[in-house]
Amino acid sequence: MEEQVLTYKLLLADTGAEVSQPIAMGDANQFQVNVWIESSSTLLGTFPVRATMQTSPDLDNWTDTYQEVTLSSAPSSGTASTDSYYTVADPYIRLRYQGGGCYQAPSA
Repeated sequence: MEEQVLTYKLLLADTGAEVSQPIAMGDANQFQVNVWIESSSTLLGTFPVRATMQTSPDLDNWTDTYQEVTLSSAPSSGTASTDSYYTVADPYIRLRYQGGGCYQAPSA
């Protein structure tokens, strides 16, 4: 399985939403994401922090999948992946982050 860094040291306001860089699925049809919150400050945002997997057929139109990681404290980590019966038909994936804190999502 190939590992790619999507986001590193993202600063996210508690009312904000950000997205990772998109990656091409290539021949893959499933994926796994690991999210770590390294630290947080009450000045930077509040919990929970949610990372939702999204797919796209064309890099313009993005659809949330039902896979997400929700974290409620720092430091903490979580993992989400496609189920064995669910395959990704779209050629691109990314993560949409909502919430607050400073964290990294090192691989997908």
